[in-house]
Amino acid sequence: MPDAVFPGVGEVARHAWRDGSPLPCAAPPPPPVCLHVEYLNYNIVEASLDGGSTWFFLPTVSAQDTWEGTRVLSGTSWKIKTVCGLLIANSQGVQIQKTAGGPIANYGSESHTSTYPATWTMPTVAANPPTWPGGDVMIRTRCDDSIVTAQSSHGSNVATRSLTPGGTSVDGDSYVVAYFQNGTDGSGGPLQAPTISPSSSPVFAATSKRFYLWFLPNQPHSTTVTLSGLSKADLCDMYLITVRTRPSASIVASVFREAVASATVLTSNAMTFSGDAALVLAFFNQFRQSAVSQGATSFSTPTGGLTLDGQLNNVFVSGTPVFESLGDCRMSKQFAAAGTYTAGVTSNRSLSYNSAILAIR
Repeated sequence: MPDAVFPGVGEVARHAWRDGSPLPCAAPPPPPVCLHVEYLNYNIVEASLDGGSTWFFLPTVSAQDTWEGTRVLSGTSWKIKTVCGLLIANSQGVQIQKTAGGPIANYGSESHTSTYPATWTMPTVAANPPTWPGGDVMIRTRCDDSIVTAQSSHGSNVATRSLTPGGTSVDGDSYVVAYFQNGTDGSGGPLQAPTISPSSSPVFAATSKRFYLWFLPNQPHSTTVTLSGLSKADLCDMYLITVRTRPSASIVASVFREAVASATVLTSNAMTFSGDAALVLAFFNQFRQSAVSQGATSFSTPTGGLTLDGQLNNVFVSGTPVFESLGDCRMSKQFAAAGTYTAGVTSNRSLSYNSAILAIR
């Protein structure tokens, strides 16, 4: 009995025997889906021409699921281009052409795997296009764990605080939410634990209730994050960081410090992670309650290979019977290789502080 042929060889129709006779009555499997179906927020597409031993980027994107790049084989430069619905509606295909121009060969997917990174296999035939060596073209998609958008806000004696990601967020991105607060009995009582929506348990909750951190993995597009129960906070700061993460994203490592003695050089504890590269984030927070006025806190000179991405450093109000100040900053290292990281930053004020450092993938 002749072999069954599935898409991948452009000259042979899908689900036909080589000799053209009809298929048996068994229902054919569905065609492999297009790239975006597995996870909409992918932002890396790679190809392999050697069975997955080596991969190269397809860096140019012109439409959804349409990415292209070049590769030299035996002295000839080839253009590899992914196209959704090329041979079969809603199924991923690939075009092959010499970079210098000439005939274009169209191929469809024979199979694909959903396990991250999702991978498509497209068999090709030699000499189509002319001088092409043949063999499988493999395509895979990944997410790079980069920061997509970041928002922040601060307030005084507010009941709620909300932030919404910017317009470039996509279904499947994850959120890191950091919240800092300070307060005294002079404004109605001790600090309260905030409530977050969408509902989530904090990754870290300081016993002083001055610092909270949440991780909300793989959220719908542009989900608004709201903190409530803040009415006892004289001062509060909120950060929302959107990260381009893979399915089932997680915090792979984290270390926190609370109520560290007053200093101007602030450091986190060391954090170690292994495996694939990840996004490393760090936060520092200083606070003060004093009988005398204190100036605003500002941060500079990041260390540990991280960059200083943002700070809220002009939040300062006077209260009765004390003066209060609150300052905080966020830092990052994108595409961080596995290893050990210790974040640091310099403050213009010698005050007690909290810190957090974490890796997300």
